Amino acid sequence: MKTGLEKAGRVQRYWRTKDLLMAGLLGVVFAIVIIGVNYVYMLATSLLGPIYSRILIGFYMLPGLIALYLIRKPVAGLLAETVAGLVMIPFTSYAG
Repeated sequence: MKTGLEKAGRVQRYWRTKDLLMAGLLGVVFAIVIIGVNYVYMLATSLLGPIYSRILIGFYMLPGLIALYLIRKPVAGLLAETVAGLVMIPFTSYAG
């Protein structure tokens, strides 16, 4: 169902401050979740092997997918994933 703005052809395609802050917030929140999942992933890999630990791979895609669903702008997923990755750098064991 189309909203009033879509019927009139005036869909807002530009980024508002609210959209940027929401993408950043989703990136930070999901980065905290993924940091915990990262340690569970390492434990599952060492105990069960790499095949069973692949179940947890979907958590790494959540920031981008949720941001695309909620914000509905083309680059929202990339922005949320980038923020999540930057927040996770000091807390993961992969940073060298």
